[in-house]
Amino acid sequence: MAVFQFRLAAVLRVREHARNERRWELRAMTEARRRMEAEIRALENELSAASERLAPEDGAIFTAVELQLLGEHAQRLSQRIRNKQLELEKFDRQLVAKRAELVEAMRAMKTLEQLRKRQAEKFHREEESKQQKFLDEVAQRPFVGRATGKKILH
Repeated sequence: MAVFQFRLAAVLRVREHARNERRWELRAMTEARRRMEAEIRALENELSAASERLAPEDGAIFTAVELQLLGEHAQRLSQRIRNKQLELEKFDRQLVAKRAELVEAMRAMKTLEQLRKRQAEKFHREEESKQQKFLDEVAQRPFVGRATGKKILH
């Protein structure tokens, strides 16, 4: 019996490779997003700690310079947080685009896999049909005995 050969196997391998690359890229981008969120959380924690330092403790007195420095530090932290959040929003848009690329790559793979499956089923049906025709022909042939060379009828 013949073996099924998918003519577009090379294209399927290329699309599978492209899909895997998109998966790796998306995984790397997701990890980068997690790191960005962690940076934002760290800055927010630092800002809350700076805010707590601005609150007077047990009648502590701050000089004007200390208050100004702490206020400027808090402002810089707030600005850095806003910048990081803007970066994160931009990154999220890129992440959505990358997800769409992955979905498209998966769709292309699935289409080719379905085509391969249908062609393989068709091939096997044709092979079974050929095999059945061959067996039918063999069954219809009259049997000739070896010793006499005469036809033996059933």
